[in-house]
Amino acid sequence: VDKTIKLDMNTLKFCTDEMMARIRQEIPLMKEVEYQERMTNAQLYRIYIEKYLVHHPIVCQNLDMIIAQREPTQFGVPIEIYFFLSDKVWKEFEQIQSDIFDHLLAMVHVFGLRLYQLSVNLTEK
Repeated sequence: VDKTIKLDMNTLKFCTDEMMARIRQEIPLMKEVEYQERMTNAQLYRIYIEKYLVHHPIVCQNLDMIIAQREPTQFGVPIEIYFFLSDKVWKEFEQIQSDIFDHLLAMVHVFGLRLYQLSVNLTEK
């Protein structure tokens, strides 16, 4: 699986102590994350993605897994997510990777982030 999630760059910010405490309380996977000075919410989200994939039963742990921020563009800040699934049956593979990305997309707001979405104002004539 090799996909990107594009974040709205206007929502990237430094984490506060309150934000870290709330995330640790709301997300069990994040309880042990060490708060680093000047950590950003995008950095924290990438840590969450990795922890989520490491704990997912269908994600291969013995093959490469990469979660990386790529160069920002006019279409947002891409977070590349690259990993392998142990299920190779096409239908199941598509369902599992779709479920994983549904979850990751739904979690964006918990970190004070928004997805990038192009807004186009089209007027009818």
